[in-house]
Amino acid sequence: MKREKNCDADSKEVFAEKQGNQPITENDHVPRRKLWHSLEVFSQLVGDASWLLLGDFNDILSTTECEGGMVGNSPAIMEFQDCMTKIAIMDLHYDGIQFTWAGSPHGVGVVKKLDRALVNPNFLTKFKGAKCKFLNRGTSDHSPILVKFEDVQKWVEKVAGVRMFQIMQKMYNMKPLFRKAAWDSRNLCDTVQGLAESLKQIQFELDAAPFNEHWKLQEAKRLRDYREAALEEDPLVACW
Repeated sequence: MKREKNCDADSKEVFAEKQGNQPITENDHVPRRKLWHSLEVFSQLVGDASWLLLGDFNDILSTTECEGGMVGNSPAIMEFQDCMTKIAIMDLHYDGIQFTWAGSPHGVGVVKKLDRALVNPNFLTKFKGAKCKFLNRGTSDHSPILVKFEDVQKWVEKVAGVRMFQIMQKMYNMKPLFRKAAWDSRNLCDTVQGLAESLKQIQFELDAAPFNEHWKLQEAKRLRDYREAALEEDPLVACW
């Protein structure tokens, strides 16, 4: 898989394209078990948030997703299916190119559906009009993925005037969305800072009484709350 993202934006559309030609995961399905396990762990942190996973998963979900060459082994397919079931994700409604990857091993053409846009139920609830399209591969061996959020209309509103004025006016129309996003982020930042300060005070108490069961339980709870909030604010912060 190329990338994963916890999606909670008011964007009109998100364009994602595979950068480079080397997949992150190996062709052998055994190392990919680490990826499936990581997704299962990460899904616990996502909780009730909307979740969009986008990119090259380097595996197929059924034998019908491969034409030419070797179809692949059943255990790898079943493990991919099992992972999706466990973390409750599914393909986002899509159209366009059916087989998103093309290769020519040993002179025999082979095409597979390796690229996907996967979402959880909460994503579908929040972004009811969302869908994706797999574009022509062009010079790449993978299809670019275009994800559209049809229920956000600010950018597509008709604006009269010359082209530059239209662009400036559309940007102005989107200011309320940007303000809301900035306000939500500020509130979340305050929450993270407050939890960090609370955790600091609890750890001071625990330092003075290392075996106090009350403070040990409080530390575990506050640490969990902090990590969840930090992950929502920025996934990289949660590595602390």
